[in-house]
Amino acid sequence: MPREAPQATLVHSVDSPTGRLELTLDPDPGSPRVARRAVVTLLRRLDAGDELVHTAALLVSEVVTNAVVHAGTAVQLGCEAGRFGVRVEVADESPLPPIVGEQTDDASTGRGLVLVDALAREHGVRLAPAGKVVWFVLGDLG
Repeated sequence: MPREAPQATLVHSVDSPTGRLELTLDPDPGSPRVARRAVVTLLRRLDAGDELVHTAALLVSEVVTNAVVHAGTAVQLGCEAGRFGVRVEVADESPLPPIVGEQTDDASTGRGLVLVDALAREHGVRLAPAGKVVWFVLGDLG
């Protein structure tokens, strides 16, 4: 039975450099790629700089991967971009907070939250009625 494609809603205001993305993703290994592409599309439409686009794509991929791997539930991605920068929220249905993994030189996983901490202007986690929301804010659009 073929799987339905994730549903995305992209909203863009023509009169100002703002945009919003809402995306529901399955707990599937391909979901981080879908999320990354959607955020890149939004930011490119807003003429965001390459550095901001690349950083947002990296962090979205990391946070959505964490939700898919550790929560194993549907994932809600929200992204809002404007003159203030980019705010991303990733919600899942697990109330367990994310944990920074042990870092070893040869580890192939466990760096997602370290990257968020290093690259985001602000970030955090809040409990939601049906789980938690991991969020971060990046730069500005100028």
